[in-house]
Amino acid sequence: MEYRPGNRNNPGAARARQQALSRARQRRRQSQLQAWARLGFLLLILLVIAGIITAIITAVRNSALSELEQDPVSQEQESILAPLPFQDEQDPENLEPRNIGPLVENTSLTSLTVGAALPACGTVETSYFADAAFLGDSITEGLSEYDIDLSGALICGYIGAAPNQIVNRTALTHPDRGEEVPLDVLAQAQPAKLYILMGTNTLVNTGNDESFLSYYDKMLEEIRSLLPNTMIYVQSILPVRPDVKEKSAGLDNARLAQINQAISQLAVKYGGYYLDLWETFADEEGNLREDIAQPDGIHLTIPGYQEWVTFLCNHPVYNKNNPYLLGSDYSTN
Repeated sequence: MEYRPGNRNNPGAARARQQALSRARQRRRQSQLQAWARLGFLLLILLVIAGIITAIITAVRNSALSELEQDPVSQEQESILAPLPFQDEQDPENLEPRNIGPLVENTSLTSLTVGAALPACGTVETSYFADAAFLGDSITEGLSEYDIDLSGALICGYIGAAPNQIVNRTALTHPDRGEEVPLDVLAQAQPAKLYILMGTNTLVNTGNDESFLSYYDKMLEEIRSLLPNTMIYVQSILPVRPDVKEKSAGLDNARLAQINQAISQLAVKYGGYYLDLWETFADEEGNLREDIAQPDGIHLTIPGYQEWVTFLCNHPVYNKNNPYLLGSDYSTN
């Protein structure tokens, strides 16, 4: 044991040292308590200030809302919602208007009538189609054949395809993927949007309107069942050139117009949206425009496909998250 001189000979000095150490420890505890007290007081002040700021913001917001309620014109101008058409997916016979887009102009709220075409709604970038699929015949297949930019959309285009083949799950030949059952491909992909364009092959013949529409109805029913969360765009069957009727009696543009009216109602029936391609592709006489038609009078040229994509970019269902082009009506950039 270490020898410490003075411990035995001077016990008073040892007690003094112990008392000094005790007082030092007590001062440190007091200092720590004072520090915690100051910190707690500072936090209390901050909470009070935050409460005051929150109360001021709430009062200002309530005042602004009160002014808008008293001034309906001002409220309409400041709204981020627009009076755009809306289709009631549950009951197409009882349409109810709903705000679904940003304000573009002061117009009265309207609703789509049954079978009405979806109007133009801003302009999206082609990236909008990255999670989309296209189902159709050789016209749709041309999107792949001509390498049309759709940001990697799934193209399910098959030569000679018809609604009855889709319903019956017939194996069709894709130019790149080979034989496949279209509904199985779509069910696996679960696209966010599906664009359908089909009917020309079936309607080459006359007298089968009822059968065609029956299969078209069943096709949409199957698709809706397999793709419950997919936005369905039903596109009108394209018009043809006047001389096509001479070789294919069923491809009469007046008849195609009536068929399109029927499929537009089927689109609404299954919660989809109808796109009237005739707005872009038909001339003044209701024929396929000569400047974008292939020599057969049915298929499209590359400029025709480019106009098709432009039309689709101008007719998306409004969503605030859509990739709208800079300068588009709904662009936030």
